[in-house]
Amino acid sequence: MSGQLTAEVDSPTEPGGAKAIAPGTRNGWLLVGAIVAVALIVRVAYVIATRHSYRPMTDAADFDLIATSLAHGHGFGSALVPPAVGPTSYRGPLYPLALSVVYAVFGHSWTLGRMEEAVFGTVLVLLIGIVSAELFDRRVATVTMAIAAVYPTLILFGTSLQLEPLLAMVSTAALAAALEHRRAPRGLLWPITSGVLIALSIETREWGVALILPVAWLVWTAQKDGKDKRWTMTALAAPIAVLGVTVVCLLPWTIRNEVRLHTFAPSSTSAGFTLAGTYNATSAADPHYPTLWRPPYYDPTDAKILLSKPNPSEVWVDSQMEKAAFDYIKAHPTYVFRVLYWNTVGLFDLDGTHIAFKDAPYIPYSLRFTRLAIYSSYVMELLAIASFALARTRKVSKAIWVIPITTFFMIIALTGNIRYRAAIEPYTVLLAGGTVAAVIDRVKDRTKLGAAIS
Repeated sequence: MSGQLTAEVDSPTEPGGAKAIAPGTRNGWLLVGAIVAVALIVRVAYVIATRHSYRPMTDAADFDLIATSLAHGHGFGSALVPPAVGPTSYRGPLYPLALSVVYAVFGHSWTLGRMEEAVFGTVLVLLIGIVSAELFDRRVATVTMAIAAVYPTLILFGTSLQLEPLLAMVSTAALAAALEHRRAPRGLLWPITSGVLIALSIETREWGVALILPVAWLVWTAQKDGKDKRWTMTALAAPIAVLGVTVVCLLPWTIRNEVRLHTFAPSSTSAGFTLAGTYNATSAADPHYPTLWRPPYYDPTDAKILLSKPNPSEVWVDSQMEKAAFDYIKAHPTYVFRVLYWNTVGLFDLDGTHIAFKDAPYIPYSLRFTRLAIYSSYVMELLAIASFALARTRKVSKAIWVIPITTFFMIIALTGNIRYRAAIEPYTVLLAGGTVAAVIDRVKDRTKLGAAIS
């Protein structure tokens, strides 16, 4: 009888029979509100503490330039990749658009732009809690949110005029919408919402494509009446809606690129340049930072190609660099395995602070906070791995873990440093939160047992 009561308390339901994920009491709402407030306060505090030392570099400088152009009504500006000229599509459009809104309303301010990212990071904390509640229960979600609110790595990602907090926010929201369709379907509302959010993820960075098939699977298998029901039009409508809406939402930018650049590019024209930055003789020969990404014009062979045509377009640069990268791979096929190995080392800081400290000044990240983020991530990753020993983690649909796994391989095929881990960090926090909640439960149980014995 007591076990049944515990199950009812841990898994309350809404009137329609769906598992409840929202707090059921005023105190519950206050706790969630307090966690969200802490998440925002620590992020804003970090922005304020580093406002005088912050200067956008590399990608952040590009986003700042594009956002400034948009805010002044000049569109996305000119090519960003030397020696290309003409219109640009090197960066995905969503983050520069989001940053340009701040600049247009409040004037050009790196600090306010970083404050916007603090808001994105705070919303991400709430979304991680929602996904945790949908996968597990409200109690685990509360623990997970509390961890996400103060986790140094998430704070570091979200305060440097980079696209990572926006990408993590919209991609986690896409997963949350798909899980909400499984929990409490409302026709095609949530599949359509997922499709929109997947498109926004792709328009932030191409890695958003990792969401498409897992989310389509999640909404397709939402039927609980048996596998035979999955082939009805009702069940098939959900994944079709996800795929269809994703494609429709990608069309405006794709059409713009076709008109302005005369190329098919649903997101950006950066793939070739990115590949060539890793797959070249200069990166391969570096004795201190093996396979480290660098701009292709640092490699003599790639530089010669880039200078072979006067005033090239970004599309030409992208295609030539893509060809150069694959030519190098064909000539050195085993180099791919070196890339995968060293980018995994860099992505998870398995070498300590070596690679992260090399990259941090160019993102830019504070070295002191980068160190804290690295060491805290070791703990979080161990907790995440331990979570797979729990029955509730093993019951989660495998489709969900396809997202971070696919994203992981997409990342390490190109590059690997602490910044890019942002795309998979929400899943690490989700798993770690489950482990911490289980430990808390075990401690409570032993405390009760000890009290009863005494």
